Amino acid sequence: MSAADLTPEWLTQALAPHTAGAEVTAVIAEAIGTGQVAETRRLRLSWATAQAGPLLIIAKVPTTDPVSLNAAKAMRNYLLEVMFYSDLAGTVDVNSPQCFFAAHDAESDAFALLLADLAPAVQGDQLVGCSAEQAAAAVNELVGLHAPRWNDSSLEACDLAWLNRGGAVGAAFAQLVAPLFPAFLERYEDRLSPELSRTVNHLGENLTPYLANRSGPRTLTHNDFRLDNLLFGAERVAVVDFQTVSYGYPLADLAYFIGGSLQQEERDEYEEALVRQYFDGLAERGVQLSWNDCWDWYRRYCFEGLLMAVMASMGVERTDRGDDMFMVMAERSGRHALDLESAALI
Repeated sequence: MSAADLTPEWLTQALAPHTAGAEVTAVIAEAIGTGQVAETRRLRLSWATAQAGPLLIIAKVPTTDPVSLNAAKAMRNYLLEVMFYSDLAGTVDVNSPQCFFAAHDAESDAFALLLADLAPAVQGDQLVGCSAEQAAAAVNELVGLHAPRWNDSSLEACDLAWLNRGGAVGAAFAQLVAPLFPAFLERYEDRLSPELSRTVNHLGENLTPYLANRSGPRTLTHNDFRLDNLLFGAERVAVVDFQTVSYGYPLADLAYFIGGSLQQEERDEYEEALVRQYFDGLAERGVQLSWNDCWDWYRRYCFEGLLMAVMASMGVERTDRGDDMFMVMAERSGRHALDLESAALI
């Protein structure tokens, strides 16, 4: 499956359950987004019958870059996102786009998603960062994602074998990822401060205990909850790109978002209030969690953005914006971990 396969004939069949089989007569595709693991297109549709279906939808298909394609296959990104929309989206209260079509081929790893177009909502910008108000709105969506499946043992069920998990898998994953750290330090040597280089090296040397000895409550997690994957401008923030969904550690999502999304000055001023907002939001939904545990687990997982910066930068197609984004993620997350003394909790 590729962008070239998004023909009127294919779209007619894919959308048929939502349009009573109405015919798509023409399609105009426009590349959108900043993702490097998949290609995203805005499709302008013409219909044989007026108002038979949506005039604008979003399509996601595999990337054409071989490096990113291999990374997506190794990380099962396409399978995970398709299964999220097929099996899990309806069980949580996060504002994600309506899904019209989701399919994945296990043999070829081909996939396709057709989603509602949420324009005029606009994508956040990881490089610029966000306001405290935007951060607060996004934290509400994290509560809606996490609370409904909090410590839900059914997410360990064998019929959800596709879902990422921690534990022993984390130990094996650490062995797979560890060689990326020296390569990251070499590639970005001229862009890393000495302090950040030491932090990257420390995480690389302690990757096994960090990933294998995880603690805290578990629930359905996004694992790439950052500004490029959030759409602002409507009544609620919309969350997209569920390519790394897992039965994971919710405070990791929160630390990843706050540490990577706010400029230092804003984080210094609003960080505790945002974590309190999350804590209170969980309590309102019946989740039992002590504040001390919440804060300690939040501190422990401040390395998440740095870990993602290393893994993603070394695994996908290299671009100028990608390099800038990964440096911002690494710098903010590394500083976040240092400020909250996260290393002491590994």
